[in-house]
Amino acid sequence: MMDGHSGISNDEKNRGGDQRFDLVLSLLKDSYGSRDFIIHATSHVMNFSSSFSPEVFLQRIGYQHFGGNCPYHHNSCLWLHLASFEPDSDGRGFFDAERYHTIFKGHAAVLGDVYASYQAAVDKLRVSRTHEIDLFPELSQRVVPTIAADPNVLPDWVVSAMSNRFSEVTSEIATLQAEQGRLLSIAGLLWQNDALLEEAVHNVFQNFGYRAQRTPQGETYDIEVELDAERKLIIEVTGLTGALKKDSGKISQVLQVIQKHKRDTDRVVIALNNHRTEPLAERPIQDAVTKDALALLTGMGVVIVTTPDLFNIWQESQSNLDYAKSQIEQLYATEGGIYSKTA
Repeated sequence: MMDGHSGISNDEKNRGGDQRFDLVLSLLKDSYGSRDFIIHATSHVMNFSSSFSPEVFLQRIGYQHFGGNCPYHHNSCLWLHLASFEPDSDGRGFFDAERYHTIFKGHAAVLGDVYASYQAAVDKLRVSRTHEIDLFPELSQRVVPTIAADPNVLPDWVVSAMSNRFSEVTSEIATLQAEQGRLLSIAGLLWQNDALLEEAVHNVFQNFGYRAQRTPQGETYDIEVELDAERKLIIEVTGLTGALKKDSGKISQVLQVIQKHKRDTDRVVIALNNHRTEPLAERPIQDAVTKDALALLTGMGVVIVTTPDLFNIWQESQSNLDYAKSQIEQLYATEGGIYSKTA
């Protein structure tokens, strides 16, 4: 019977956690050829006296108790069967396996916060025997997913038997896929919003040769771009299905940026993807910013640049990087209002 630990090998593949929990992702193999992703968990406050302990919480979300000596936590632990590899997959579930690494990292990052919320919910019930309360009973009945073999991924021994041309083609495909990913990100300037639009704006400035950095979540702006040692662009990114209006929260946001972060040599910019769901040819007849919002932002010295304009600059940069840099200088020189591309 699976206990999350017994097998011919149990190798650590990833590690994560927070102030409350320490988690390890391992690959467990047994003598029958089974291979399974297992999460091993312990809590730094496992013996903490509370109405709803971390150990009980982990069991409520599908973890099982292991009473032996866990090789990762050096005492008993709780373990979760995250996923199984399809028999005889020979590692051909690689890409799906990578997805489970991402799932593990996300799980580890939020587990402590979920526990705190779960504990708070149970405490608010103010009933006895809180350790018996299960808010998510379906988790204990979770079906373990299988990582299927990808018929397009060859076992290592087959790869080694192929000619050098196969390795060359594989490398060329990987290079083209990386280039495709870069182009898809830049295309986000035309139609995306939220994090994908932020990524596109960040990447396009890096393409221009500037040092660009995204800010932590919760900051009042999204991206910093260093033009040189003294000057930088402080950029707030937004994608809208209409125009930017005076009552938009973005305006109060950039006001906070001006008050808290802007130096005299910095320029505050709104990178705006207005009417983002409409074809580009239909956008020029529509205002990107309403008149009252534009007057307010202009008075604050904030520059508005549309992300399709950034896309057009990027297209020009493919053959003339100096031109692209001149446009970014023009953007910086604009003292407020809508950026206008120079000839």
